Amino acid sequence: MLNSNGALMLSCHDMISEIAACETNYDVFRVLRLICTESCSKTFMVSEVPRDENFKLHEMLIVSNWDPEIIREFDISYETVFRDLFDDLRGSVSPIHLDLPVSVRETKQPEEKDHAPMQLAECVFFPVYERSGKKGMVGFSCPKPHDPDMFAKLGFLSSFVFDKSMEIKKVTTTQNNALSEREIQCLNWTAAGKTSYEIGIILDISLNTVNHYLNNASKKLNCVNRTHAVAKCVQEGIIEF
Repeated sequence: MLNSNGALMLSCHDMISEIAACETNYDVFRVLRLICTESCSKTFMVSEVPRDENFKLHEMLIVSNWDPEIIREFDISYETVFRDLFDDLRGSVSPIHLDLPVSVRETKQPEEKDHAPMQLAECVFFPVYERSGKKGMVGFSCPKPHDPDMFAKLGFLSSFVFDKSMEIKKVTTTQNNALSEREIQCLNWTAAGKTSYEIGIILDISLNTVNHYLNNASKKLNCVNRTHAVAKCVQEGIIEF
């Protein structure tokens, strides 16, 4: 089947197979471009939905072809737009339509603070979940002309896209944040009640080096301190208590 631009359209089954085969964010990016071509959409974004209002859009995005300057504008000057959108998405199971800027014009004079009017486009955002229950959203600039069947297809595929994107993110984070042998040793001895000074004597390393390993491990585990890191490692079976 061909879309309005004459491009070959793949079935949902074929698209799901393409998504399932993705191994990197670049693969997801490629599939999303294919989906956009079929739906006559120009932009896409895959994002987590933050649990609170303390976020930056660029930190939530997983995959997107939005102009980085636009993302920067939302974080600096239009932060309430996505704050309100995320609030709506948290309590919704239906797609949300919104007119959003898709390009930024430079100011006429360097001394001017306000931007010229931004070019708007109608976008649709689908609330989605990954298998663990984490909520996210997948957004597209709306296909023109509006096609109910295409909207249904976009919504259906969005869940698979988000689930695969989060799967890749978790694998990448695990690979980048894997604890070193020394970090695990320091956490083990901390769990046993040893101080940094005592751990340094046991492992024959300096006090500063012990603290470096423990601080680094806490950062990798996204923990506030070494006590939190030890508790998380025990819970996940990384160390025994």
